[in-house]
Amino acid sequence: MWIVKKEKKKKKKKKKKKKKKKKKKKKKKKKKNLNNKYKKNKKKKFKKESPGQIITSNITISTGTEAAFEASDGGAMVEWLARLIRNITISTPAEKQLLKLQMVAEWQSG
Repeated sequence: MWIVKKEKKKKKKKKKKKKKKKKKKKKKKKKKNLNNKYKKNKKKKFKKESPGQIITSNITISTGTEAAFEASDGGAMVEWLARLIRNITISTPAEKQLLKLQMVAEWQSG
């Protein structure tokens, strides 16, 4: 009699899955805008009206005289008025701006 050895079935080993490492994203450094530093130091300039805008109007002054004039620049207009009235002296640009605004308001209402 022959002795027959039973062959044992080999168990398959399960392969372990390797975990993938997540790459960390590098944060981008923001470049500082150097222009901002210099912008603060700059003085604000008054915007002038473009020479294309010619303002024409009739003005009645408190004395009752009427005058028509043309001026391409708001500053020139105010100085012209000051020369006409004479008792007004304009020294600062703020005063000039105020007078100009008052004049514009009067023109719009009338």
